[in-house]
Amino acid sequence: MKNLLLLALTISIVSFVYAQTGTATFTKKSDRLTEASGWDLCNGFGGCPDGTWIENKNQINYQKTDQINSHESNFKWLQSATYMDKGKKYHIFFYQTQDGDYEYPLTEQGWREYEEVVIQIMDPDEYAQLKTAITAKDGSDTDIKLQWDEKSVRIGTGYDESQVLAKVRETLQHSADDEAHNSCFRVSVQNVKSEDVVHFRLPGRCSHATTLKHGYYEVKLADFKKLLID
Repeated sequence: MKNLLLLALTISIVSFVYAQTGTATFTKKSDRLTEASGWDLCNGFGGCPDGTWIENKNQINYQKTDQINSHESNFKWLQSATYMDKGKKYHIFFYQTQDGDYEYPLTEQGWREYEEVVIQIMDPDEYAQLKTAITAKDGSDTDIKLQWDEKSVRIGTGYDESQVLAKVRETLQHSADDEAHNSCFRVSVQNVKSEDVVHFRLPGRCSHATTLKHGYYEVKLADFKKLLID
């Protein structure tokens, strides 16, 4: 009897510590996608030829450059993972990006750069829509509306996965009804030069200005499928 009581007490302590510390892990993770061609349709802004497509590595930028522009869409790596919460499986897409903000937003002065990890949670139905769009390979643009808004954590001394896990857990503790519902995942499978490729925008906050008609990332279908781990 004493042993049973001791076991029960141990389980209670472990459960309490877990609840207080938020210790958690991803149940499965994909390899990182580290290279993609970013294409931007020039509209004449900045002196680029109107109507031409500008290609850059890992960023969508109207100027041809070897440097990451923190004002434009960019990423260092993109990864996916699965996460269990209250018996339900979620799919997490997260990526490291170079971003920034103005010290004085009203006058747009004092631009400050930093690196962060952007986190996008997808529920099973949303993830199923993504897999269906990729499998269909019909060339159409698919705009998957997501109930969870994107979250982010700034990187100080380097990438720390515990920060990502903590943000995921914190987010799922609240109801999705409290979200603004302004996130999406835009994808399309195209056949380019007899090869299947995926056009996509980074998952997260979306707007009419971020359609695939005006700019997208492009990777081989086989490489994108490596992110679909379940």
